[in-house]
Amino acid sequence: MVARLCKNFEVDELYLVKPKAEINSDAINFAAGGREYLEKAIIVDDLEKALEGSDIAACTSSIVTEKSDPLRQPVELKDFVDMIEGKELVSIVFGRESTGLTRSELEKCNIYLHIGASHIYPTLNLSHAVAIILYEIFRKFSSKTSIDIVERPSQEDFRIAMKYIAKASELTMNDERQRISAIKSLERIVYRSNPTKMELSYLILLLRRLLKYAEKDQK
Repeated sequence: MVARLCKNFEVDELYLVKPKAEINSDAINFAAGGREYLEKAIIVDDLEKALEGSDIAACTSSIVTEKSDPLRQPVELKDFVDMIEGKELVSIVFGRESTGLTRSELEKCNIYLHIGASHIYPTLNLSHAVAIILYEIFRKFSSKTSIDIVERPSQEDFRIAMKYIAKASELTMNDERQRISAIKSLERIVYRSNPTKMELSYLILLLRRLLKYAEKDQK
């Protein structure tokens, strides 16, 4: 599951520290499109080896304890994402599904990273924690995501939509002040909704047809 997430969010390298399980056909099947990360995973005997060359290393944990414990002073995920801007090599350490990270392992990291969740049950499944952290980092630093394939309207598309909105207002409102207010309000709604090109095209089509029927009725 983690290997698959590495593919989803363009992780550079996956390190496995003294893994108990082997990379077999079951693991590769679960990894699906991320199988290359398992096949090229770098296996090391200790965490220090995995963290070599890191500009910043963050250990992750759900445990937040009293203020007197210097190893467990948490940094919120949103703050961590801002903190790593400009860093060349960022390492994020995830512990065992069962027991997490030891205190000795926590000592090897610069940051104690925590995902804010319900205080009643803050412990996340390992792959879920990985997904949340990688998503937040990817969202801030990636130049292009899968949603970018959606076509956005041009300024000309917006101009045409506003032209039909203005015409509709002229046909249906006699009070000039009310008409101007309606046009401006609808303009803000259209821009604030951030429509796709297809969505705005359907709005233009609807307005065009309504105007056509309205103009026929006036004749």
